[in-house]
Amino acid sequence: MVFQGWYENDTLLSTELNFSIVADKPRTVVACWETEYEVNVTSDRGRVGGSGWYKAGTKASITVSPTQIEKDLFTNDVFEGWRVGGDMVSNSPNYTFTVKKPATLVASWKIAPNLTNLSIVTATLSAIIIVTLAVIWRKHGAQRANAPRRSNPTK
Repeated sequence: MVFQGWYENDTLLSTELNFSIVADKPRTVVACWETEYEVNVTSDRGRVGGSGWYKAGTKASITVSPTQIEKDLFTNDVFEGWRVGGDMVSNSPNYTFTVKKPATLVASWKIAPNLTNLSIVTATLSAIIIVTLAVIWRKHGAQRANAPRRSNPTK
């Protein structure tokens, strides 16, 4: 709960917690409080945004970036979604929700093939194999062309 102020007939008198008033007539002074909840956003990869205190019933927007991080030559960590208490609540890196209670949202990641690097490695290996076969074929072809022809003894 966050203190909003002292009010009399919907008129704000003070936002100070300690407040003095002259009791020169009958008065009704009301302390107004507003409920706020903390939203925590975490990830062990990338950068997150949106953590903070939000008034109950307002919208919170959270983000994570980047959504793909190269792990090694052949794999990437790819953003999978947001989890609350282990349950997936969204698969969007930008997620907006109504704050109704305290929440901790954890970015979930999965491992996926690094298709760009796999394609480069595959293309490179294919080129090496093709060049090697071409060199072998030329070498053997040249040896056959320069080899002495056997004469046919039956003629």
